[in-house]
Amino acid sequence: HQLLHGSRRVTSPARDSEHRVVAAVTERERTSESVTLLQVVPVRVHTEDGHRDTLALLDPGSQTSLVSEALLRNTHLTGDQQQLCLETVEGRGSMKSSTRVQLTLSPLCEGEDPARQILVPEAFSVPRVNVRVAEIPNKKENWTKWKHLRGLQLPDCTSGTVELLLGANVLEAVLQREVRVGRAGEPMAVRTAF
Repeated sequence: HQLLHGSRRVTSPARDSEHRVVAAVTERERTSESVTLLQVVPVRVHTEDGHRDTLALLDPGSQTSLVSEALLRNTHLTGDQQQLCLETVEGRGSMKSSTRVQLTLSPLCEGEDPARQILVPEAFSVPRVNVRVAEIPNKKENWTKWKHLRGLQLPDCTSGTVELLLGANVLEAVLQREVRVGRAGEPMAVRTAF
């Protein structure tokens, strides 16, 4: 990088030639206990035939919402066929056929009004929503340490499959209403409509 040109060496030349440091991480991040917890919530998808419960990833960094083809098949939801090209941090993908649908969702978390319905005006089908739900390591022993999370009824989403990604086109779903923050490295609790 141009800001590093001419800077003073930190390691000796002999050590530098032995092995190159591409990235540095802290010891804590290399342990098996380091987990990134994403905002995954249980939701109810309403259909003409009834409803289906599933998991959704709340992603305010996405411009649109995505739905797995399996969820569309299982709920018999239909929509318009369109071409979809996803852009990610790795670049622009190829054009693929997708189904554009509208969804009606309601929250399943304790403390939220299950009668409240949120309209997803547009969601595009993808073969699958590639999100793995992480489990909190040593949850039982750590839970008592996290004073900022006491009294909260957090849903257990570790046994389900994420079939929805709700993006910024459903702002009322992804906006943070309340955040409980602990010390550095501790999980935060984010309250949303779900």
